[in-house]
Amino acid sequence: MIQQFTPGCSKSHVPGFIETALRLQAKGIDDIYVISTADAFVMDAFARTLGTDKQRQPLAITFLADGNHALTKALDVELDGSARGMGMRMQRFAMVVNGDGVIEDMMVDPSGHIKFSRAENVLSRL
Repeated sequence: MIQQFTPGCSKSHVPGFIETALRLQAKGIDDIYVISTADAFVMDAFARTLGTDKQRQPLAITFLADGNHALTKALDVELDGSARGMGMRMQRFAMVVNGDGVIEDMMVDPSGHIKFSRAENVLSRL
């Protein structure tokens, strides 16, 4: 059975962070987290499909579920995908959080496209 995920996420957004992991680490990034409004089972399948469930070097990439939209609401990154049959979702974003849990930078793509939150853009802002 072939796993299918949104093309933007599985073909460019997350792979961009996988490909730039060494350069992100060189700029001081310790961990990469992928968060979605999907449930934990979907996020586990997503990680396995991309092979990140086995990848631990150079940076661990951890997939997390925000199934109840608590983080989505707290960060004010809700996206209404109801018109496309997707319900309430999370906008694509990337953020840099320091060791004290303080958000140092946040790049949000309100249109649902991948522009500001690309790995290369994160690198250029570090």
